[in-house]
Amino acid sequence: MVLHDTWNGLGLSHAAVIALQRSGTGFTYVAKVSTLSSGIGAPARDPYVVLTEDMPSCTCRVQQTCACEHDRKATRRQGRIDAATVDEFLAALAARPLDTTQSYVDGHVWTDDYPFAHVSVSIPSAPAVHFSALDQQRHWRRDGKFLAQDREELGVRIGVGAHRKLNMAFQKLLGTLGVSGWVRELYKGGPAGGDGL
Repeated sequence: MVLHDTWNGLGLSHAAVIALQRSGTGFTYVAKVSTLSSGIGAPARDPYVVLTEDMPSCTCRVQQTCACEHDRKATRRQGRIDAATVDEFLAALAARPLDTTQSYVDGHVWTDDYPFAHVSVSIPSAPAVHFSALDQQRHWRRDGKFLAQDREELGVRIGVGAHRKLNMAFQKLLGTLGVSGWVRELYKGGPAGGDGL
């Protein structure tokens, strides 16, 4: 599984690309982190999403530094986490059927923030499944089709917390990995980053 999470706007802009591999009772990971939201590349992009100028487009393995990357000094991380949080996120993704109407208005709702998330899930002998959230409300898609809301969320207007549980599982996974701490560490030296990024 590969996670690609970016944030550009109010707060600490960043990009993180994390490749996770199941290993025994947990997952090992390698990661690349930048203070530039489009500063680093990911191993694959979502083939069902038409790229806009706001979205990262560089293709690059997590372990490599590629010519298309703007931030050649990206921080590298590696480690291991228990499987529980990863499995919780994967279960949240699997529990969501596709939205039968596909009537969600595509595109950004104007704010000062531009998040982007892409999760590529691979299992042996099967094509990768791509999950993306491209707007401020993190309304998730699977292979280009919008996911439905949970029953508990049906009273919530689409685009305002429509995937609250799924987003909470995603944020929990990023938190377990330590992404926010990695980003804060990059910013220790000021807005441009501690190591001249």
